[in-house]
Amino acid sequence: MDLLDLLRSRSSDPATATDDGAGIPDFAPLPPVAPDTVQFVEGVLGFALPPLLVQIYTQVANGGIGPGYGLFRMHHPPRTGDLAESYQYMKGTDPKWKWPDRLLPVFSHGCGMYECVDCTRAEAPVIWHNPDYLRGRSVASTLAPLAPSLQTRLEAWLRGENLLGAANEHLKEQANKPRRPGARGK
Repeated sequence: MDLLDLLRSRSSDPATATDDGAGIPDFAPLPPVAPDTVQFVEGVLGFALPPLLVQIYTQVANGGIGPGYGLFRMHHPPRTGDLAESYQYMKGTDPKWKWPDRLLPVFSHGCGMYECVDCTRAEAPVIWHNPDYLRGRSVASTLAPLAPSLQTRLEAWLRGENLLGAANEHLKEQANKPRRPGARGK
C-alpha cells in the first residue's frame, strides 16, 4: 500500500484519523477538495504547496487527519482556523515576530504549537513550532527540525513514532544556552 492509501485507510475511522482530535466531530476528516480550491488557497498564500500536500487535500481528505488535531482544512474563501488563515496569522501577529516566509503551519497540537512544512524546499521538511521556548528570544528559538520531509513525517506518524520529544529536547537545549551579551529577541 502506498502512503496515500494508508492515509485514506486511517482517515476512514474518526477515532484514529488524528491523535488529539480523535473522535471529536470538529476534527473529523472532510471529503477531499477540488483542485481549484487548492489553486485559490495557493493564490491567497502567495506560493505553491508541496505536491504531497496537494495530493492529500485532493485525494485523501480536507484536513482532520494526521498528527495532533490533524491537518488544517482549506476553504474557498479562507475561514478562521484554516490553512491560509493560520499562515497569515503567524506572518502578521506582530511586526517583531518575523515568522519565516513559506513556513506553513499544517498540523495543530493546540496552545499555538504546530508542525509546519517548509515550502521553500522541494522535500518539504517538517519543522516543529513550540511557543513555550520564545522567552524573549527570536522566533527561531521556537523552531526545531522534526522530519526531513512531509512524507517521512507521515510515515513515522502511521507507525506510531513520537518525534515531538526529540524536537522539544532540541528547543530546551537551545533555550538553556547562554545568550550573547546585548542580544535581544526579535
